[in-house]
Amino acid sequence: ELYPLIRDSEGKRIITEDLLERLGPRGLAWWYIDDGCVQKVARAADGRKRSDGAVISTQRYPKAAVEVLRSWLSAKFGSCSVGADN
Repeated sequence: ELYPLIRDSEGKRIITEDLLERLGPRGLAWWYIDDGCVQKVARAADGRKRSDGAVISTQRYPKAAVEVLRSWLSAKFGSCSVGADN
């Protein structure tokens, strides 16, 4: 029942808006607890402090799936960015 929400027909990881809506705040919290952290960012080259932020590891997801997550998080919670690892 859950497998088709997290894997495509070839078994590759996916993230869909349907999955994210079904997860809801509690599911998102569990995902963060399992695969997340708070990232402390050092000062930028110009000396200004960059903002700290919550991170959810998504390195094993395809870029398109991570973009779905970024878009959904931005719509729900405001500003969101995606790291260069994807």
